[in-house]
Amino acid sequence: MAATREPGTPLILADRAAALLDELLFHRVLEHIDVDGLQQLETELWVTLIKLDVEMQARAPIAEARADRSRASALPRRSHSREWRAQR
Repeated sequence: MAATREPGTPLILADRAAALLDELLFHRVLEHIDVDGLQQLETELWVTLIKLDVEMQARAPIAEARADRSRASALPRRSHSREWRAQR
């Protein structure tokens, strides 16, 4: 026999709904990120730092600062529309 629920009782608990929404938003945002491009950028950056013989302790801050500057300069100019992604 199927259980009946009281009128006004939510179909799913608020915590579960929040978790599902969080997961959905994460995947939707991830669709707009060029993960392969970011990995390529990181690889190029590390290779450059190694070629320049930058000390190991200095590499991470330099790489992080450069990646932050790249994101800051690129994101405002680019549209994340389907048309922009189709051109990539």
